[in-house]
Amino acid sequence: MKKRLFLYLNLIVSVVIMSACSQTSGQEPDTHTFKLTTIVQPTHVWAKTAEKFNEELQARSDGRMKVDIYPSSQLGQEKDMIQQMESGVVDFGFITNAYMSTRAPYFDAWFLPFLFDSTEEVIQMRDSKTAQKMLDRLREQRIIGMDYLFTGNHHFLMTEGKIDSPEDLQGVKMRTTGAAIINETLEQFGATATSIPINEIYTSLQTGVVGGIHASVDGIVTQRFQEVAADYSMLSAFAFPAVVVASEETMNNLSPEDQKIVYEAMKAAVDWGVKEAITVDNRDLAILKKEGLTVHNIENKKEFRSAVQNIYEKYAEKDPLVEHFINEVQEQ
Repeated sequence: MKKRLFLYLNLIVSVVIMSACSQTSGQEPDTHTFKLTTIVQPTHVWAKTAEKFNEELQARSDGRMKVDIYPSSQLGQEKDMIQQMESGVVDFGFITNAYMSTRAPYFDAWFLPFLFDSTEEVIQMRDSKTAQKMLDRLREQRIIGMDYLFTGNHHFLMTEGKIDSPEDLQGVKMRTTGAAIINETLEQFGATATSIPINEIYTSLQTGVVGGIHASVDGIVTQRFQEVAADYSMLSAFAFPAVVVASEETMNNLSPEDQKIVYEAMKAAVDWGVKEAITVDNRDLAILKKEGLTVHNIENKKEFRSAVQNIYEKYAEKDPLVEHFINEVQEQ
């Protein structure tokens, strides 16, 4: 009887151990399919960076994590995108600095007119102390600032005429993104700032609703604006980054290990995207010249910078981060 009881108990223990081992070995790690949204067309360098993020994420997670990408404002305008990220419906976004500055005015620092001479100078500020502090403060809005993406600096594309001095903008109706600091700059030069959706710019240039726009080289080629404009004055008037953001709810629901994978995959993608932006800028500038757009290299920007010093002072007074940003740029 004792022997049979011993064998019975031993059998139970063996079954329990085998069951536990089976559950442990059979436990699958979490899988995730994220949503990433942006306003740009699929051919834009930011959309290509999203594709790179998907590649990096799948490779680093052994296929457990991937990203569905929604370019061209498929999930709504940027206001809608951020609201969806706040609720966790959308996980990641490449949101223009123009919109982010309406929610967090310290991002206006990136738009300070004629602050940079080149896109390379802008990119150097990506890892600066002030730029990182801007990202950190986004947690106040239940979103996580991860990084910055860039396109080439914005120059002045005109249906006709070179912009060689601030006076050349007098009386011109200019399409803008709607960012207050850009509007103020143009209006200070005597231009009329007009906010027009991106899908209406082509016809607005073609029909004379506006006489010009501020745009990057990549933005012009992507939208074929060179077909309805004649002159492009290279002034590096405005930097134009995107802020890479994530849903705080999404990130909080990931394990620490998966959070690390996401951050590393995004950094690798953005590192690639930043380099690609420079490559695309040079490539597309050659395309514009070949297709007949007259490109003017404006060497002397002192007159433009002198005319906007009051704007620097105004925005520096609004938020210490803006003042710190200006100082860091000037110390480069």
